[in-house]
Amino acid sequence: MDAIYYQCKLDRKIPVPLYYQLKQFMVDQIEAGVLKEGDPVPSEEELCSILNVSRATIRQAFSELVNEGKLRRQKAKGTFIAKPKIQGSFFQTISSFNDEMRAKGLVPSTKVLDFRVAREEEAAKKLGLDAQAPIIHLKRLRYADAEPMVFVETYLSYQKYSLLLQENLEENSLYAVLDKCYQEAVHKVSRILHVELADRPLARLLHIDSGSPIYTVATSSFTKAGQPVAYSISKYRGDRNEFRVDLYRE
Repeated sequence: MDAIYYQCKLDRKIPVPLYYQLKQFMVDQIEAGVLKEGDPVPSEEELCSILNVSRATIRQAFSELVNEGKLRRQKAKGTFIAKPKIQGSFFQTISSFNDEMRAKGLVPSTKVLDFRVAREEEAAKKLGLDAQAPIIHLKRLRYADAEPMVFVETYLSYQKYSLLLQENLEENSLYAVLDKCYQEAVHKVSRILHVELADRPLARLLHIDSGSPIYTVATSSFTKAGQPVAYSISKYRGDRNEFRVDLYRE
């Protein structure tokens, strides 16, 4: 496997940093399927010898590749090619997690962690309710091919959707149940994305290290008439997810 890295020719005559040339070489090999998930990467010392560069160059390339989810580090074992990220069209379509995973050839599953009536002032306001109004608080862990991908907290009006508490939301899609039982098709969603670091409880749920980057997406969904349906906060693993947005100029 180390032989691949001898094919990496770093050009010191061009104004492109050496670390970036190495990084791009590895990205190209990953995308071409030459470097595959689980393949070990030579140590910093070995690559310094192969490429005749400093450790700082290797470290910067590795650091960016780890942050982008192309490499993973294992304590006392070394550095390895990571699983490819799951690219989501979350910001371009209104579809359920299950439908999106199936479209990518992955097997989705869900574990309901909590499903109860609560009073959550901030969430109630997002739903256009009185701050002390009872609401349904649903916590789910969503999986793709048995690997945890996203932790989701969803809030809905208890007065309007109380019968939801009788539904099996490990087997059924929330959007599908709303559509079938309440004739409440979600017509519009508004999403806000930001990046956080996983705290210890979340890290345990998602099987990642504490302090790992996560994508946090706040979603408000509405009917065609503009009435709030649900408010949710989804926390996606940064190492296994990426999102695509296509924009077109008029």
